[in-house]
Amino acid sequence: MYTLLLVDDEYPELEGLQYTVDWKGLGFDLQMATTSATEAMDFLTRQKVAVMVSDISMPVMSGLELFSRAKEFNPSIKALFISGHAEFSYAKRALEENAYGYILKPVDDDELIQKLKQLKRELDENLGDLASIPSEDKKHDESLLIRDIKRIVEEEIEQGVYLKELAVRLGFTANHIGHVFFQETGEHFSTYLTRKRLDKSKILLKNPSLKIYEVADRLGYKTISHFNRVFKRKFGITPGEYRDSFLKKNN
Repeated sequence: MYTLLLVDDEYPELEGLQYTVDWKGLGFDLQMATTSATEAMDFLTRQKVAVMVSDISMPVMSGLELFSRAKEFNPSIKALFISGHAEFSYAKRALEENAYGYILKPVDDDELIQKLKQLKRELDENLGDLASIPSEDKKHDESLLIRDIKRIVEEEIEQGVYLKELAVRLGFTANHIGHVFFQETGEHFSTYLTRKRLDKSKILLKNPSLKIYEVADRLGYKTISHFNRVFKRKFGITPGEYRDSFLKKNN
């Protein structure tokens, strides 16, 4: 399984590539998909990636520049570029930079799959230090990451837990954390966090000395009206109604 990074500054294009291609079936472990070349660069400095599939023309940093900089600390990285017809000169430069190849937009899925299969065969023939990560090692690392995330949420749910801050703290990008969390649990991190906040709110609401706005504030809700809406959508009653029901049962 070869590690792979996907970069395209247009989100619809990125989402299409991310979810329509059977990356694992082709032998690639999609570790990150991002619209930001800067975020991709940050990831590449921390993780050894075998293959980068990238749009060639992006703001701030082109795919070519991203590839060139990545090769400075990962000479074995392979790049497959996506290029518009008007950017053919870029594609020519990509080949000069020893990129594996390029595909013209709009991307033809069959063409992309064939290119990836060819690249996989080439990687198989030349393994060595290419970033092929044993599945069991990667699975172990991801399981530890999810364990750490859940521990922090459990311990610090009342102190305000946010994905971006969590990612910085754990040394990953928010995009990577979100991707791994969903892959491992089948649940989006935002959904998990909301569920844990609401579960905690039910515990706090049982304390009559706490005002409802204090419960909302403790759990990171900026307004009590937002807290009321989210709580009612989940449980079918408002926080006030839940508290009244609990107090009546226990008096």
